[in-house]
Amino acid sequence: MSSNATAKIGLLKIDTEGAELLVLRGAQRMLAQDRPAIMYEECEETYQLFGYTITSARAFLQQFGYTVHPIDNLGHYNNAIAVPEEQHVDFLTKGS
Repeated sequence: MSSNATAKIGLLKIDTEGAELLVLRGAQRMLAQDRPAIMYEECEETYQLFGYTITSARAFLQQFGYTVHPIDNLGHYNNAIAVPEEQHVDFLTKGS
């Protein structure tokens, strides 16, 4: 690899107990340039402690061309993956 080459981030895992949107806001350049898939937790209760909602977090990701796919529902929170619209997501479909 040349000294001018840069690595591209393919996956971002966020688990910050409610501060996920703050992390995403700080990662805007990476989201636009690298277009990584993003695994994170959605929890209305902890999001509200930071002044936002699941709807506003999803809207932020949608502004960057991401589609959010809830992975499971564990009661008071969900695991989710956000994938750039241009990426294929067959691995998320259940059953075959």
